[in-house]
Amino acid sequence: MKRKNIAELTESDRYALHKELEMFLPSFIFYLPQNLRVDWLHRWRDKDDKLFHPSNLINGEVIKNNLKIKDGPILGELLQYLSIELAYKRLNNFDEAIYKAKRWIEQNAPKCD
Repeated sequence: MKRKNIAELTESDRYALHKELEMFLPSFIFYLPQNLRVDWLHRWRDKDDKLFHPSNLINGEVIKNNLKIKDGPILGELLQYLSIELAYKRLNNFDEAIYKAKRWIEQNAPKCD
């Protein structure tokens, strides 16, 4: 935050900020520029705002059972990807989450020869 303006954060950086500060976000908001405070405070009060209250539509067990993958860093990265997609409203339901998870695995899982 000392090196970047809040508006210059990438989606991933902004998501990480919200996830890390979720419990302290109201206090943090008062340090933002005046023009951002009202909107951020309103969004923080909205428990359905998935950026300000990060969550996921599906958990690791559901992914493991449906996509036949194991515990490990790939599963963690996939869960974070799905949570970011949900936070930025690019994911709406269980079926979309499974579809996006399959696509993400195809593109990001290590390939064995």
